[in-house]
Amino acid sequence: MRARETVFWPSIYKKIEDLVKSCETCLEYTKKQTKELMISSEIPNHSFQIVGTDLFHWNNQDFIIVVDYYSRYWEIKRLHNIQSQTVIKKLKMIFSRLGIPQIVRSDNGTQFKSSEFQKISKEWKFKHITSSPQYQQSNGMAERLVQIAKNLLTKANRSNQYLYIALQEVKNTPVDGLAPAAQLISGRRLRSTLPTSL
Repeated sequence: MRARETVFWPSIYKKIEDLVKSCETCLEYTKKQTKELMISSEIPNHSFQIVGTDLFHWNNQDFIIVVDYYSRYWEIKRLHNIQSQTVIKKLKMIFSRLGIPQIVRSDNGTQFKSSEFQKISKEWKFKHITSSPQYQQSNGMAERLVQIAKNLLTKANRSNQYLYIALQEVKNTPVDGLAPAAQLISGRRLRSTLPTSL
């Protein structure tokens, strides 16, 4: 869909499909499982009302992911360590740019259960909801995007592509017939390296 919006090219989908089928990196990291729909207990009315967050480890590095449940816009940030103060600092950076959410969902990691995190939740006036150990799917959107982020990191690293360009293109791509995440969060399509005019 993104390709069709960007250029006029008869049979563009077939060409893209052929290109992906011949891409070694794409073939090696193609999803093995079918797509599962994420069912959220609360449906947000606007962007950054509800966000999910999770930490993950990739290639000897730690990252935090934050996803907006309305637009599906997500960001990853590298962490120098996984202490509460570091996690809070990265969240503050994201929230100061995109707005403070009403609800933050996370797992029960020590960073999110700490007194420092409880303090920032009160100071910044957001409700913090943790997933129960028996039902971790309640933070499923963030958990699912961790897998997508790891896959994207691996592909970008393997093919020597610039990660942040790849992230931007993912955010500029419509999913399931919806407007792109970047457009839903910012109200406009973000400029990218893909040509949009002659």
